Amino acid sequence: MFVKVTSGYLFARLTSAPPGLRLELNFSIDVAYKLQIIGLDVTQKVISRIENGSRVVADYELDYLATALGTTINHLLGKE
Repeated sequence: MFVKVTSGYLFARLTSAPPGLRLELNFSIDVAYKLQIIGLDVTQKVISRIENGSRVVADYELDYLATALGTTINHLLGKE
């Protein structure tokens, strides 16, 4: 299963993530690093493409994203 993230949707969901989550210019680098640490091999470019809606997110990647960002899959999907 793949999830198409509309332009800016993931970033919008992340802006309401738990306090302490860094949302700076190097945001995509930080997220890519965290994902690599927990076992998902992605680059900063992949995160940027997800943020701008030019790349879909596989279902298994949602769990990694939620873990790296300290949130839930439901939050990322806009269900919370």
